[in-house]
Amino acid sequence: MSLAGNPARLTEIPRLSQFRAGRRLMGQANGRNWHSERGFESVGAITLFVEDLPAARSFYERVFGRTAAFEDDSSAAFKFDNTLVNLVDTQAAGQVIAPVAVASRSAGARFLLTIWVEDVDAACAELATQGVDLLNGPVDRPWGLRTASFTDPGGHIWELAQSLDMSEGS
Repeated sequence: MSLAGNPARLTEIPRLSQFRAGRRLMGQANGRNWHSERGFESVGAITLFVEDLPAARSFYERVFGRTAAFEDDSSAAFKFDNTLVNLVDTQAAGQVIAPVAVASRSAGARFLLTIWVEDVDAACAELATQGVDLLNGPVDRPWGLRTASFTDPGGHIWELAQSLDMSEGS
């Protein structure tokens, strides 16, 4: 059973039934504040569906230098600061999102995951040593970021982003 599909592993996450239309959850859950003045405060986990869990797990260990915080036969979860990235085998994913179907990798990109770095060019050089090919970049964006993108084995697009000092040369 995946982390996302096992209620016993979600004890820190408040149930949606605790939220009422137009109201925010008041109080604490396991010592964490689950509300803010504007609504939900943070994203705790992102679940990505993968066709080849061993390859994805190896990629996350090698490229991101992470060890799985949790893993079983159908999932592996990696901690990034305050967010868990949960990789779930597509065969098991259907039970998590039913009645919606799991889309294939060839359906196209629907989101982008961004990692903030100090130096995009140095991070890209490190990715190259890991055998990771870039989709694009590094490139300076008009909105004040320098970015580069790559995909993981499941086809999920990751972006490296660095803030540019727009006062220089503008």
